[in-house]
Amino acid sequence: MMQFLKFLLRLACISVLSACTAGPDYQRPDLLAGHQAGLPQQAVRTGIDVETSADNANYQANDEAVVQLLLPGLNLQNGWWKVFGSESLNQLITTALSNNADLQATNAALKVAQENAAVLRAGFLPSVDASWQPTRQKVADPLASPAASGASFYTLHTAQVSVSYNLDLAGGLKRQNEAAMAQVDAAGFQLQAARMTLVSNVILAVVQEAGLREQLQITQSQLLANRQLADLTRQQKALGVASAADVATQEAALAQAEASVVPVQRALDQQRGQLRVLLGLLPGDKLPVEFTLAQLQLPSQLPLSVPSELLERRPDIRIAEAQLQATNAQVGVAIAARLPNLSLTSSLGSSSLTLANLLKGNSSFWNLGANLTQPVFRGGALLHQQRSAEAQYQQAAAQYRSVVLNAFQNVADTLRALDVDRQQWQLNSKGQQASLRALEIARKQRAAGAIPLQTVLQAQLTEQQASLAFLQARLSRYVDTVALYAAMGINVPESVSSTVSPFTQKEKK
Repeated sequence: MMQFLKFLLRLACISVLSACTAGPDYQRPDLLAGHQAGLPQQAVRTGIDVETSADNANYQANDEAVVQLLLPGLNLQNGWWKVFGSESLNQLITTALSNNADLQATNAALKVAQENAAVLRAGFLPSVDASWQPTRQKVADPLASPAASGASFYTLHTAQVSVSYNLDLAGGLKRQNEAAMAQVDAAGFQLQAARMTLVSNVILAVVQEAGLREQLQITQSQLLANRQLADLTRQQKALGVASAADVATQEAALAQAEASVVPVQRALDQQRGQLRVLLGLLPGDKLPVEFTLAQLQLPSQLPLSVPSELLERRPDIRIAEAQLQATNAQVGVAIAARLPNLSLTSSLGSSSLTLANLLKGNSSFWNLGANLTQPVFRGGALLHQQRSAEAQYQQAAAQYRSVVLNAFQNVADTLRALDVDRQQWQLNSKGQQASLRALEIARKQRAAGAIPLQTVLQAQLTEQQASLAFLQARLSRYVDTVALYAAMGINVPESVSSTVSPFTQKEKK
């Protein structure tokens, strides 16, 4: 017995010391070598510098006229959305991070991945099982009964503890664990991406709501001006000054103005409904705030990530890399399946006709064993399984490269959009200011009796149309600013809120 135990102990030690890990160790692909990322490496400005603009005084009167400076190393640990300067927005985001259903589902998916990895980690430890098996038996009459009374019927009680241990000679279990941990990482980055997307969507919903509310006010003012023009044209026709064609033209413009109000109101209602969904609210729940653009400020400093930081920050890149790590580990799993594997088993127990004698020494039994297996012939299945795993790795590597390329292009496009937005803002601002000056002049001329009211109303419509164009330029700056934070992979601190399911909250109560 002792010699057999020593033999198994030596065998186990030799196996552990000589154990190898099948398959290649993971190494991150170097996609930046020999290429230019095309992204700025130091602080840069977006758009035209207002300090050199002839209209500097006018621009400084509006907070949105600020030149946005891209700076590396900005401290945004407390929540990047706070740069928009709205406490109401901050509260909405905190609510969304706590109540959003999609975020709770993603958080649950992370827990699933963590528990699955824990299941695989258990394979590194011996498995121990205990059993008790009472059986009622009858022996054939010609045979001797094991019972002391010689009865044909008897009850046999068997209790035992079994231990088994996989030595993982080829490292298959280790590679499976690596793959599972990579899936945990992927699920964690999925949660990070979901939090970032949720915050971005809440801000965009608020910006769009504020823009639609301002657009609705402008369109309603346009409707009022068109209604006044239509009334004036009808009066002029009655006096013989205007023709029927003039009346028809103005009534068509009035009908178009009336029709333009409805879709804006509908879009505003839908936008607030979408915001409710993001906050985890039902359609009947009241939103706490009605936002306007005046409640938001355009940040003057924006984050700048160098290419190497993007690889670490952007969750989509990290998800793709985690999937690449998982497929790399699966190659090792497939290779290990073709190599020898050794497992040890042992059991200790007792068997007796009565429970009282079950624990006595003369009723005990034990066994020790080793099982060394080597696949010999599987019809090529294991080889093709390995080749399939290698092909999946190549697929994941190509997908990782695609994600990185698209991420870099996304950042470049967003930076360019910010630059264009700033210039477009300046041009539309000049147009809006010019139309406003023209309206003021027309009103003064009307007060002096130099021009008819119709001319003033036409100038008012021109100014309102310019205001709509300027509004779109303002919205574009906010939208692309949010897009930059997302493109740079600025994370949402986990301390902002906890993603807890409603069921957990009820249990705590």
